[in-house]
Amino acid sequence: MTTVIALVLLGLPTLVLVAATLRELARDGYRAVETDWQRLPDRD
Repeated sequence: MTTVIALVLLGLPTLVLVAATLRELARDGYRAVETDWQRLPDRD
């Protein structure tokens, strides 16, 4: 019985944290940003 309680106490926060991580990855707005070539030094 104590094993089940220990698994629940460890497993439940793990599932919550994994779900929160996936949610943030989905909504973080990551996108490619264009390079402003005029701001880079000349490559001769």
